[in-house]
Amino acid sequence: MRYYFADQIENKIFELLLIELLDYCKTFSLIWRNEYYDCCWKEYHDEVIANLEPFMVRQERVFAWPGTKIAGDIPASQYIFDFTEESLNVLLKYLSFYSCRGFEDFSLQDQNNIPVLTTIFHEHTAWLDMEDSVCQNLILEIPLLKDFLVKSETCAPSYAVVRINHNMDCTSSCHPIGIIRFFDTEERADAFCEALEELKSSECFHMVVPFFGELPQKTRSIQ
Repeated sequence: MRYYFADQIENKIFELLLIELLDYCKTFSLIWRNEYYDCCWKEYHDEVIANLEPFMVRQERVFAWPGTKIAGDIPASQYIFDFTEESLNVLLKYLSFYSCRGFEDFSLQDQNNIPVLTTIFHEHTAWLDMEDSVCQNLILEIPLLKDFLVKSETCAPSYAVVRINHNMDCTSSCHPIGIIRFFDTEERADAFCEALEELKSSECFHMVVPFFGELPQKTRSIQ
């Protein structure tokens, strides 16, 4: 069962959630987009990786990670770490619900490498994938979670194809991201994104992200 976060949770609740998930998850991952952040966030990257290095399982070059797929020729770096009390203590120095010192996204995986918690920082989207009984146990331990979680049966996302400019301003708190079109299925969004990428624009690239919430009034979802 998938449970979406209807709103951003406070850091203290997030910390309690991560502590509870130590019993269910084996690894966590962070995504780094080198083509945008090397020039202005590299010192943060180096600090985070240096402190988490004792827990690193592997580093991979990827075009897809939990919650996101990108098109184009430049892969992202995915860092995967053991999820333990010791690594969590280090991680919490840098991580909040939708931010981690210039890293793109954060996720937790179980022992079968299946995502349990997925967060997409820039789009402020996050969800849990777990059995209903497990989620209810979490709510018993952290009652405030009930106010933030929505079952996918009652509120499923649309999928947005977005444009991201290559010349991003690293000093800005907002990234130049433009939503092009919404789709009701991820497959249709992927196909549209691939068609756009065939144009090979030098000024931007396109990616598919889930969109949780009401659609903008002037944007129509594609059936």
